[in-house]
Amino acid sequence: MSNNPVLTDLLGKHIKDLPNYKLRSKLEKVNSYKSNLKGTFLGKSYKELAIITNKLDTITEVSINFLEVINNTFYKLLMKAYGSPTKY
Repeated sequence: MSNNPVLTDLLGKHIKDLPNYKLRSKLEKVNSYKSNLKGTFLGKSYKELAIITNKLDTITEVSINFLEVINNTFYKLLMKAYGSPTKY
């Protein structure tokens, strides 16, 4: 997972399918895990992945903690890879 992971591929998988994740907290409806694995995503370095699962530990959300500020060039890469953000 250290080079350009396709984060959407993690959605729906069980947390046990992933290496090196530690439980952060158990809440009423979700569990939170983190990984200190370092890597790159679309050319940007990151220092942590955060994973949210449902109570059955199926992955429902993935977040990245980048080491630097996201600029317009990177934002355009995200839009090309994943499409424009939607409003809820």
